[in-house]
Amino acid sequence: MRPCCLLLLISSFLLINISPAYAQLYHVCSNTTSYTPNSLFGINLNILLPSLSSNAISTGFYNTSVGEYPDQVYGLIVCRGDITPEVCGNCLETIIADVKQLCPNGKGAALWFLMCFLRYSDHRFFSSTEELGTVHNQTATNMTDPDRFLPFVKDFMGN
Repeated sequence: MRPCCLLLLISSFLLINISPAYAQLYHVCSNTTSYTPNSLFGINLNILLPSLSSNAISTGFYNTSVGEYPDQVYGLIVCRGDITPEVCGNCLETIIADVKQLCPNGKGAALWFLMCFLRYSDHRFFSSTEELGTVHNQTATNMTDPDRFLPFVKDFMGN
């Protein structure tokens, strides 16, 4: 590998490691169903979110549900496998606070951070795949010289 390419690669890894563990990347909110904050679904969601966080810190993953149909809420939370429990805990704390602001009163949401992921819904989604809808990127960055950068990426990924 050429020295300039190696330097670029190392620099990108350093930037990722220096960035906050909870730098928001993407979110999807359910636009089809909503709840009122003091409803049974809202109460169940407020029980679910801290439960997900506290159970995932040691293992980096946890999924569960709270309540009974039709107010049952399902949730899943996961941290990257290469981070410490402390970084995982900080990321989970931030992602839970942010999802309430980004998707207020939605019965479904998914939020991706650099170090962790959160999803909750009013329907069971564990062990299944589905299209979530439009993903909103919160960290859009303009690439100053894509003609120079993209061939490097293609070469790097090909190797």
